Amino acid sequence: MSGGNIRGSNLHDRAYYEEKFFNWLAEHKLTPQSGEHFVKMLENFANNDDIIEHTNNLKLSYTLGHNQFSAMTLEEWKQYVKLGLDKPSTDSQPASIHAAPADLSTLP
Repeated sequence: MSGGNIRGSNLHDRAYYEEKFFNWLAEHKLTPQSGEHFVKMLENFANNDDIIEHTNNLKLSYTLGHNQFSAMTLEEWKQYVKLGLDKPSTDSQPASIHAAPADLSTLP
């Protein structure tokens, strides 16, 4: 399976990403559901690895690293954590609103 990049735009050849990906799978005890799922996860992992390497090469005040979500796209991760899906709408009102006392000087 080695030779060439995962996609033409990746920084390293496929063997580089495969080794890191297999180690990552073992570390997180993950098993792809199918061969197609494996390839998709590997592509996502390679793309995320490139983002991590590029960002860390900028020598910012922080560094990025792999985690259990490294084989997901940003959209898959957002869906997984339901980011933004449970926001209350701006036109909905809470069931009750606590009213502040009109005269605060009466409070202890």
